[in-house]
Amino acid sequence: MRGLALRAGEWLGAVAWLLGVRRRVALDGLRRAFPALSEAERRKIGHAAYRQLGRSFAEVLFPPPALELERAVRFEGWDLYEAALAQGHGVVCAVAHFGNFELLVRVAPGRGMKLSIIVRSLGDAFSRWLFQSRLRSGVRHLPDRGSSTDALAVLRRGEVLAIAIDQNMRPSRGIFVDFFGDKACTTPAAAVFALRAPRRRSVRSAAVFPTFSGASSFFSVRATEYQKSRCMAPFSLCAMGTAATEQ
Repeated sequence: MRGLALRAGEWLGAVAWLLGVRRRVALDGLRRAFPALSEAERRKIGHAAYRQLGRSFAEVLFPPPALELERAVRFEGWDLYEAALAQGHGVVCAVAHFGNFELLVRVAPGRGMKLSIIVRSLGDAFSRWLFQSRLRSGVRHLPDRGSSTDALAVLRRGEVLAIAIDQNMRPSRGIFVDFFGDKACTTPAAAVFALRAPRRRSVRSAAVFPTFSGASSFFSVRATEYQKSRCMAPFSLCAMGTAATEQ
């Protein structure tokens, strides 16, 4: 039954591609990322990405039973996480909409991770259902506005704070970085919270891990039905300019 649901999800993704649902946006991004590829090659990648997105959607809607999911999802690099957490300043996970992060969110609290995620307020029915399913798994949500004090408290309690860094920000709230040859405006929140979390000046920052449920990740998901990823070491941060004087 579940295998049928996953195949149906892939089919829905393929239909969305054929119907042109944001296909122009996807192809524009692929042209920027892979200018050397032919249009046919980029369309092949785009079609495969839509199929995978549909499959991920089905994985969220029809997950396996909790015990089966816990056995299927394996965390590689847990020792790096534990070593960082043992420093007592919390851990910041810089996350992105890559792969199926929801699988990690559902399993991590069962392994003792106290996880809070900064989220945008979304009013559609699916987002409300998704948020409620996260809360039932033990994950805490913080609003993307007015939650700085709570976010710092999460880190100072020695817990984990996840922040999405792949969403476009207004110039007044973000910083511009090079991204596939263009300037993209992203949030500095992951670095800011990590630098401000330690109470002692002798400690530079909380650990910041790039966290993707895919080819480059803090945690790894390994199962025949799920994507694979590998562990990455945390970033090193230092305050400069105004940020340094504010600490």
